[in-house]
Amino acid sequence: MRKARRVLFKLRKRFFSLSRGKRWLIIAIIMAAIFLLGVTINLLSLNEADLALLELRESFLTEELCHEECSLRRNRLESVIANHLTGASYLDQRMEKYFNSEEEGLEFRKALIKIIYLPKDNAFLPGYLSDYLNYSEGNISLQIEIMSAFPKISFSKMALTTRFKKIISTTNGDSDDKLQALRGLGVMNSGSLSDYYVSLLLSTNSLELKRLAVIMLSNVKYKEQYFSINQLHKIEEIILSTETDKRLRQDLVMLLNSYQVIFPNEVALVLQKVYQEVVDDKISRFFAADFLNTLATWKKYSLPEIEQSEWDYYNY
Repeated sequence: MRKARRVLFKLRKRFFSLSRGKRWLIIAIIMAAIFLLGVTINLLSLNEADLALLELRESFLTEELCHEECSLRRNRLESVIANHLTGASYLDQRMEKYFNSEEEGLEFRKALIKIIYLPKDNAFLPGYLSDYLNYSEGNISLQIEIMSAFPKISFSKMALTTRFKKIISTTNGDSDDKLQALRGLGVMNSGSLSDYYVSLLLSTNSLELKRLAVIMLSNVKYKEQYFSINQLHKIEEIILSTETDKRLRQDLVMLLNSYQVIFPNEVALVLQKVYQEVVDDKISRFFAADFLNTLATWKKYSLPEIEQSEWDYYNY
């Protein structure tokens, strides 16, 4: 013990006999060695999945364009990570940290949701995904991704529905956010918002929103429960209006197919009005005639001749 103290005393005396610059250099070398030792220990403690997560993150940071080889490599890394998720490991903690970080790229965070979804039994559905759905400032695209992957996940649907509707109704809001919010409503609700979708057709000035509302209506499940004759009358009014954009009218005429199963006679009358009254939209008349010809055996409606330029505009 005394010998050790003497050695330490001599080393201390020798250290302080050095110039100030040399002393700081020695301290810096010691600190660097300690840091490198810590990094080495951490790297040695990482398993295959931990390293795969780091590699996957690096891929999203450096490979903006991901082609076939890159895509296959990412899929392999995602599978490795998914097979090691337990719900309480260091890997799970890193996943949560990356997902909740606004500094991480959107596509990488979507990939993390996919990884959690990959195991067939989804045994370890992390609570932070539910928390994110309840987060009033959450990224809409991520929230849609979570709801699509986990339809039975628990969260406040009323609060999120209210938030999405508010985004859609904001006068000067970002158009992409509005479209995403409307898609979110479609993912979240099976059909209870059918009246809301129809009201959008009458209230919003955005053609994109209106056309997306038509898609939301066509995707409604249990149509016989949620579709109403009042909705059909409003759709008829929009179709027959001379102020309606042709592409929206054509979408709505196609939508009538969904209402025909429930209101066959009423839809047939609307189609006849389209064929007879909408003189400046040959594609809508074409759809109406074709539809009527499938419904009636006693009368055939001649199909209007459509120029290629008109079809090109419809497909635009």
